[in-house]
Amino acid sequence: MRVFDGLARQKTLSLLLEFKPDPSDIEVLIDPLRFKQVLSNLVSNAIKFTEHGQVKIKVEVQPSQTPEQVELKLVVEDTGIGINREDQQRLFEPFAQADNSGHLARSGAGLGLVICRSLCAMMGGQLSLSSVPMVGTQVHVNLKMPRLHPVTTVGEHAPAKPASTPVLNVLVVDDHPANRLLMCQQLGYLGHQFTAAEHGAAGFQAWRQEQFDLVIADCNMPIMNGYELSRSIREYEQREQLAPCVVLGFTANAQPEERQRCLEAGMDDCLFKPISLTILERQLAQITPQPTSQRLDLACLDALTGGDPQLSRRLLEELLTSSVHDRQALTALLERKASPMDIIEQAHKIKGAARIVQANALAGQCEALEQACSRDDDRRVVEAGIKSLEKLMLELERALQVQLHELDSQ
Repeated sequence: MRVFDGLARQKTLSLLLEFKPDPSDIEVLIDPLRFKQVLSNLVSNAIKFTEHGQVKIKVEVQPSQTPEQVELKLVVEDTGIGINREDQQRLFEPFAQADNSGHLARSGAGLGLVICRSLCAMMGGQLSLSSVPMVGTQVHVNLKMPRLHPVTTVGEHAPAKPASTPVLNVLVVDDHPANRLLMCQQLGYLGHQFTAAEHGAAGFQAWRQEQFDLVIADCNMPIMNGYELSRSIREYEQREQLAPCVVLGFTANAQPEERQRCLEAGMDDCLFKPISLTILERQLAQITPQPTSQRLDLACLDALTGGDPQLSRRLLEELLTSSVHDRQALTALLERKASPMDIIEQAHKIKGAARIVQANALAGQCEALEQACSRDDDRRVVEAGIKSLEKLMLELERALQVQLHELDSQ
């Protein structure tokens, strides 16, 4: 509620919570990430498309027909613009647009409902919508959750928690806005980070500026298609001796020869449009994030912020923004063949930021570059040192992004 309270106040809306827990005060098993994603999407949409009145969240937990389960009923209702009966059905089609609410479709709300319904199905539940134009909308979520029985055995070790799915940094390259938006929303709902580009040339530029674990590229795009993008990535990786990232083609042509074309272009596999959330999740689970040598000393960070999570987040965000800016400045120095003193100053600046989180490999490379410039080493040695520093900065940025994502998930 606190997350959305500020948004509601900005629009002078009342945000209400009505909670009816099970009187027996039991514990249940639920997927917290997926449930949070569904709730967040429904509430944010309700606030977005309500100009006057209120948004109410109703949660009720009650016994089910099976003793080992309880039923959770979630209703998000608003006094917004509403949707007519015909458009209610069309909103659950991934690329549909509601005639009486074009801004709703353009903002991705329709795509969000499709994904929310998929997430509910993955949790064994259902999502339905009822609405009256100019009166308001209700979205109903019903989930059946297993009861958890208390453990009373003294000295018994708690079972090990299942390993959480690693967070991937994904580059989505697609010239079709709806395809791009849907894929990015699916990735976000599955807990992954993403960057979007609208054609292969922009995608290649983005890929060179950041460390990605996965590239999902539409096979047929203007300027540079997915096959050309994959070849460019593989050539660059080989030339710069980089660890290969996973590249997946994305196409509506579900033919065996299409997959072969993707493999011949250097891709690892291909996905076929439209792809369900379940299949995408299964595919991503097979991918391992690229290894990083950066280790953030979060104890040091806590000492600087007094353990305040909000201050920690602000500091991590500032470090990430500064690192991107400093890396771009370093690249500019290399391109214009700057003086050794300019390079020393930039390396010293980067080293100070690295030491805040004890990124020792990065700090050490900064010192090595400073010494090479002070000794007036051969230009090729200095350029190699700058490129090594850029790679370590990309790794640090990746580690900062992962830590920020973990803070968001808490």
